[in-house]
Amino acid sequence: MGVWDDLEERLKILRVEDRDGIVHEEDGIVWKATPEILDWFEGLRKLRLPDDFRDFACTFGPGKLGTGGWCFYVPGIDWESEPESLDLMYLLDYWENTQKGSNLKLTPFCEKRETERFSSRGVEGRWTITRYFGWNLQDVTDPARHEYGIYEAHPEREPSATGKARRGGRLVKVASTFREFVLDYALADDLGRRGEASGADDLSTPGLIPFRQTRF
Repeated sequence: MGVWDDLEERLKILRVEDRDGIVHEEDGIVWKATPEILDWFEGLRKLRLPDDFRDFACTFGPGKLGTGGWCFYVPGIDWESEPESLDLMYLLDYWENTQKGSNLKLTPFCEKRETERFSSRGVEGRWTITRYFGWNLQDVTDPARHEYGIYEAHPEREPSATGKARRGGRLVKVASTFREFVLDYALADDLGRRGEASGADDLSTPGLIPFRQTRF
């Protein structure tokens, strides 16, 4: 069995769109990475990807996974109409060109968008928050499998009413391995595993997990 077989069986594919704009529903996943693409990416970026991430990228490809809308990026996805959508190379280029301070310690691979109310000088509004999650390559947690600690970066907030975008908070470690991040953090609510460890491979909790091969 593959590392992600149990999770793959739980997927409910909601939307997968190919390069020609054709929407495939319930027809399987269109975009996936290949070992050759991942090898090319590792050589280009001088980065050894975690073994379980490699398997994830070849099993699911990029996309938005779970009811919480966790968007995972993978390398080598050739999106001609919108190449920035889900390609990990684009995300890393964006990160290196826009971030400062401790955020630059991270190599992001996942984002999650949320909204949050704010009040400033009598003005009410909402922030659109983008939370980024990435590897800290200095925190090696399993050298044999190329695993690194996974942290949440300082969130980006953009106001929908008034005020300036701001960044705040600190880097927070959320998982020690990629598999732990997916099963015990990102999909914890979907799998009924909040506060539990993912020691077992069996994902026997009832219910399907939504998957969209898109950021939005």
